[in-house]
Amino acid sequence: MLEHPIFLFTLTLILFFGLFSKASERTMLTAPMVFVTAGVILSFFLSDEVKRNVTAPWVKIVAELTLILVLFVDSSTLDLKALMKERQLPIRLLLIGLPLTMVAGILVAVGMFPKEDIWLLAMMALILSPTDAALGLAVVTSERVPLRIRQTINVESGLNDGIALPPILVCIAMLSGDESSTNWGIFTLQQFVFGPAAGALVGWGGGKLLEEASRRGWMNETFQRLASLSIAVLAFAGAELIHGNGFIAAFFSGMFLGTTAKSIANEFTDLVRPWGKSLFC
Repeated sequence: MLEHPIFLFTLTLILFFGLFSKASERTMLTAPMVFVTAGVILSFFLSDEVKRNVTAPWVKIVAELTLILVLFVDSSTLDLKALMKERQLPIRLLLIGLPLTMVAGILVAVGMFPKEDIWLLAMMALILSPTDAALGLAVVTSERVPLRIRQTINVESGLNDGIALPPILVCIAMLSGDESSTNWGIFTLQQFVFGPAAGALVGWGGGKLLEEASRRGWMNETFQRLASLSIAVLAFAGAELIHGNGFIAAFFSGMFLGTTAKSIANEFTDLVRPWGKSLFC
């Protein structure tokens, strides 16, 4: 898998862009622009056989791990106390703004493609509705932006994908004719209850263990960071095992780790964020 032409091309692109990454910060050219443009150009030169050889399971694993790390790192920087005081704005964005965006997207799609299946149009609108703050990372992380706004965008972008997932799965089930096999009300409730609960438990418990072990001098910095990575993946896996939303769990685990073991969370963030700024966008 690692010797596949696409992966070799990606690694080469990382190397050469890295050589000029500091210089690019003084221009409007960002890493996401370069990587997306390179991917589009590469697609015209790859044969169908090469494209098919990138197996879906590997792509899924890489994509899931990437998103887990992004959500975990972003949430670990949140100030939970400040967030609770200013909770009205992210709640309005997630419970009012996001559903309205989804409905508006479906209505626009129906108007543009009246002959297409309504479930297909709904799925397309639901996929496009959640925003991605990674593309605006420079704004979200800028100290010139008020903390309240930065945290609101961070929370909204971290949870909107998880909120959109259950209705997307409903659309997929309807399109496949499997609508009677699942109680979607119970499934959605499990996603939004078990996911945060598993993430909070793993993040809080893991953070307490790391903080105590570090205080007693039992852990070195290398394994503090590796253990933080383990907490993120364990939160995701644990939530999925009990039918919760793994991505929401990863977000909550980072938030609670940042609350219980702030210094350790900051070390892990310092290690991973440079990759997030360049690649995860």
